[in-house]
Order: sequence, then C-alpha cells, then structure tokens
Amino acid sequence: DVQGKMTVDNFTFLSELAPYAENKELDILLCHASPRDPVMEFVSEDNGVELLKLQKHFIQLVGHTHRPLALGWKDDKMKVVEPWDREEVDLSEAEHWILNPGSLGTKQFHIVEDRRSGWMLLELEENIKKATWFRIE
Repeated sequence: DVQGKMTVDNFTFLSELAPYAENKELDILLCHASPRDPVMEFVSEDNGVELLKLQKHFIQLVGHTHRPLALGWKDDKMKVVEPWDREEVDLSEAEHWILNPGSLGTKQFHIVEDRRSGWMLLELEENIKKATWFRIE
C-alpha cells in the first residue's frame, strides 16, 4: 500500500512520465492501461475487441487491472487466455496481442482466480514468439 508513503517528489516524478513507451524494433507499445486511455482504462474481454481493432502494434503490454491476461486478434476473432502458472501463449497464433503480466505484491482484479503475485516472460526471438506467465508463492 503506497498511500501515505509517497512524497511530493514521487508524485512530481510520476506526473512527468510519458503515458506510454514504444519499441518500434520489437513492435511493442507499453502503457499502464490501454492505447485509448494509457492511464485509466481497464482492459478486459468486454472491451478487448474494440481495443484490438484499434491496435497498431504486434504487442501491447498493459497493467492497471493487475490481472494476468492475453487477448489475441486474428481473422476478426478475439482469443482470450487467463493464464495459469507456467502457461505459455504462442504469439504467432494472432496478428495482435494485448498482454497483462499480472501483479507483484498488489491486490489483483477481483475476478482473478489465482491471486498469487506473478510475472510474465516475453520471448521474441526470430523463431520463438511466446509469453509465459509465472506465479510466486
């Protein structure tokens, strides 16, 4: 819990950060929430189709909900994966992805079944494109 622990300097630093970061070589966009609203919008199955249709990058990395999630877009259909510990998603199976690695040490979105802290390994080699989620006891 960060309430009461952040200083004015902390808030100033955070307020001056760009709302997103882009890696053109890897074709990745990183933002806290969504490409439409990089700070506040939650990404889920409910708005996934709309967001994936707007997406210009191969991968968009998001957080905000703290919910491990992979939304893929191919042939005008959305693929939804709520990954479990050590679950891999083959990223070559879709044209665009929105990926949420989950959370380390923060309460997760209320519908997450496995509420342990977690992280995601993203592998983007020439012959391997996959994301693997991990949980921490």
